[in-house]
Amino acid sequence: MKNTPLFDSGWPVVLVLGFLVFFILGLTPEGRALTDRAEKAFSASTTAAPAALACPDVLVVTADTEDRSRVAATVEPRGYKVLFAATVAAAQRILQTDGGKIGVVVLDARANQQTERLANLASALAPSAKLVKLPAKHGATEVAALLLNVI
Repeated sequence: MKNTPLFDSGWPVVLVLGFLVFFILGLTPEGRALTDRAEKAFSASTTAAPAALACPDVLVVTADTEDRSRVAATVEPRGYKVLFAATVAAAQRILQTDGGKIGVVVLDARANQQTERLANLASALAPSAKLVKLPAKHGATEVAALLLNVI
C-alpha cells in the first residue's frame, strides 16, 4: 500500500509559521510597537469618514401646509434643508440673505402673477437654483416626482 501525505500542499506549514511569527512579535517590545503602528494605519484607512456633500437649501413658497410637508418629506431624508416662506415678501427676504445657498425653489402656481414675479426674482438672486412650479391641481406623488427630477 502506498503511503499518501495528509496534505498535498505546504499551506498548513506556512499558516502555522505565520501564527508563530505574529505570536513572537506580540511578545517583544519592538514587535508590539510594530503591530500597534500597523493597527493604527489600518484603522485610520478603514474608518475615515467620507466627505459629506453639502446639499443646497430648498425654498418652498406656498401657504399650503400640505405642500410644505410633502416637499419636506421628499427632500429632508436626502440631506436637504427646507426653508419655508408663506408670502412673496418672506421669500424675497430669504432669497436676498441666503440666495447663494438655495439650490431649489418650489413655487405654488395658484398665485399666478406672484409666481412669475418670484420666479424672475429667484433667477436673479439665486441663478444656480432650479425652479419647480407646482401645478394648480397636484397630489403627493406629483410633488415628489417634480422634486426628484431636480435634486
